[in-house]
Amino acid sequence: LPPEIGNLTNLQGLGLTGQMTSLPPEIGNLTNLQSLSLTGQMTSLLPEIGNLTNLQSLSLTGQMTSLPPEIGNLTNLQRLWLEAPLTSLPPEIGNLTSAETLSVKAPLTNLPDSIGNLRGTLKRLILTGNRIPPARRTQIQALLPNTWISWE
Repeated sequence: LPPEIGNLTNLQGLGLTGQMTSLPPEIGNLTNLQSLSLTGQMTSLLPEIGNLTNLQSLSLTGQMTSLPPEIGNLTNLQRLWLEAPLTSLPPEIGNLTSAETLSVKAPLTNLPDSIGNLRGTLKRLILTGNRIPPARRTQIQALLPNTWISWE
């Protein structure tokens, strides 16, 4: 993906599929972006993702083993879909206070307590392929009493 992608500052939706292993930092210039879908072989997500504060929908499929803390800057995000070999989510996930749906297909072993910050808006939490122990699942359900949770 060429760095010139950053010149498309009025772009509202972007879907990229392919053998991408990374994004140029200029992706952070797309501040009007509302929907972003990335499917590829990406091994990391740049901190510049945090600049996309108008993002409402984010779908990521790749080989990322972690998310940058800047993901917490996406306070307008309503829908987040992740499919990657993640074993944890950053505590900043609790800053996504507009989130209604969080779907994670990953071998997660835990969720941060900050997930409880989403109790007012999060309607659906879908955790596919997780390895979260039963005792921790009970704690998470207590943190999100009004959220439908699937532990697939």
